[in-house]
Amino acid sequence: MNGRHGQTGAESPVEDIKMMRKSALCIVPLMLAVSVGASAGQTDATGDRREIRRDVREVRHDRRELRGDKRDVRTDKADVKRDRAELKEDLKAGDKAEAKQDARELKADKRELKDDHQDGRRDRRDLKADKRDLRRDVKDVRRDRHGRK
Repeated sequence: MNGRHGQTGAESPVEDIKMMRKSALCIVPLMLAVSVGASAGQTDATGDRREIRRDVREVRHDRRELRGDKRDVRTDKADVKRDRAELKEDLKAGDKAEAKQDARELKADKRELKDDHQDGRRDRRDLKADKRDLRRDVKDVRRDRHGRK
């Protein structure tokens, strides 16, 4: 104060008002930036939770797929075993037409078994990748929660 009617260094009350407006104009953007930053942090946390939930769903889906592939492999192995036994019987009985049909079925079942084995390998690879993503996302959330970079 300079001793003149409570003024704070301005020459007149009009200049006082102008100075207050300028400082208010500086404070508003600062407050806006702080509120946007706070909401962005909240959005990040929500996005992290969504990402973790998505990863968990993917892991569950991959496990279901893998169980289905294992079941298919067991069924295909039983089919191959049955076809081999039928082929062996037909050859022993001398029924060439039936043996030919059983040989075609055996070949088809072996191909199906091979395909199911490949599906299982792909699903195990996908499961491994999804588990890695899940661990990484959980680790990131924990690190962010504790304020470490």
